[in-house]
Amino acid sequence: MTLIHRLALSTLFVIASGAPLAAQDWVLPAPTPDTDVKCTTCADKAKNQMTPGYPATLGTFVGRYLDSNASNDCQQPVRTFRAIGVTPMPGLNAPHGRLYFQIGSSVMAYDMDRFFQRAARGEPFQTNNRGQCTQIADKVLPWDAWYYAEDPNSGWDYSAGGDGQTRLYWFDVDDQGYVYLATKWYRWGIVKDSMAHDSGMMQFISQPAPTSDDVIPIMVVALKGSNSTYYAVIGDTFSTKMNVFDVTDRASPQKRGNLSKWDAVGQRVRSGRRAGAGRCLRWHQLLHRLGCGGRAGRIDV
Repeated sequence: MTLIHRLALSTLFVIASGAPLAAQDWVLPAPTPDTDVKCTTCADKAKNQMTPGYPATLGTFVGRYLDSNASNDCQQPVRTFRAIGVTPMPGLNAPHGRLYFQIGSSVMAYDMDRFFQRAARGEPFQTNNRGQCTQIADKVLPWDAWYYAEDPNSGWDYSAGGDGQTRLYWFDVDDQGYVYLATKWYRWGIVKDSMAHDSGMMQFISQPAPTSDDVIPIMVVALKGSNSTYYAVIGDTFSTKMNVFDVTDRASPQKRGNLSKWDAVGQRVRSGRRAGAGRCLRWHQLLHRLGCGGRAGRIDV
């Protein structure tokens, strides 16, 4: 996975975990557009295969932040680093900004300005130690901070759930640096990014207990009302409802009923614009007088 100068931050993708620093396995793209590069150091069938040149319309190759193309899917000790998604928060951690990546089933945070500088200079990667699971370890640019719910010291209850590769399905970030995680089998919860860059674990804040009215948390969205009340909206992929929590007190989220997905879609359609694009969507009518204005994180439902 590579970075490109003019690639929009909203379309970047993710990574996570660690031990020693390491080089990268797959050949880097060329510094100039429309130039194929042969991978003479790749193993087995990949040897001498070409990395296709990228079109000039994308800009110029900057650097790489993740290398796991040759790694098998592993669950222990940390699930394989795979690029999933990214949430840019330029208003956090001034003057640097903050990038939050989902890498595999973890969230990794980086100072925004330093991230591109580090990728550009080819900073050595941190490996995800694998033991006997895969011969080629997955690697990532060392994170400034991260959170992995299945770490024994995370504070998260991850005792439920069976076999499977994915344990983080969605995340969001609000304007105070709280990170909201939807872990499906392990419910949902909130952690706090201290904005440090010491590779430490984010602070566990809360993980609400299950109720009889819960949806399965596959999606979580952080919202902020004009009255500075914060909400978390929790959704799944098959029911018509979403759970709404008042999370103004992040340590003690309070259930505030349910929201219909059809209502949320209708509000967006009537607005004539995408959620989060600058137009008030009358969420106050849906989220118990949430109010218009004052965005925190994404407002895509």
